[in-house]
Amino acid sequence: MKRRPFSKADATIIAAEFEQTWLAMALIFLADPRGSKYRDETDDPDNTTAVRFTSNCTESGSSTTLVLTSVTRQYVEADRVIFVWRVLAEHDGEFESLVSDETGWVVLRPSTKQVNGQFRFATTLGTLFADSSHRA
Repeated sequence: MKRRPFSKADATIIAAEFEQTWLAMALIFLADPRGSKYRDETDDPDNTTAVRFTSNCTESGSSTTLVLTSVTRQYVEADRVIFVWRVLAEHDGEFESLVSDETGWVVLRPSTKQVNGQFRFATTLGTLFADSSHRA
């Protein structure tokens, strides 16, 4: 079976202020729960997370190793914040030919129009959230 690349792009308005959304997204995109081995090897460690996870998978008597390598970087500009990432997933053993390579980005900007907030009659300035990703 031939694998086909997958691409997606989307944009929406989040009913939360820009600063609040930015901080939440930074926690998600730049989180490094196990401690980045490569933090000091990047040219901008405050805005870059590079991690490698290795997982041994065993089922029905066979085993394989899955290695995930992920690099995410944040770019802060006057009117927007951009998160760019690349994730490479590799297997060994009988699944050696299965490789996934994903690249993507998210752009956050303050919204210029009013959007409905969580409360029925509340309105708040929101955040424009645009994203795109490609997986091969």
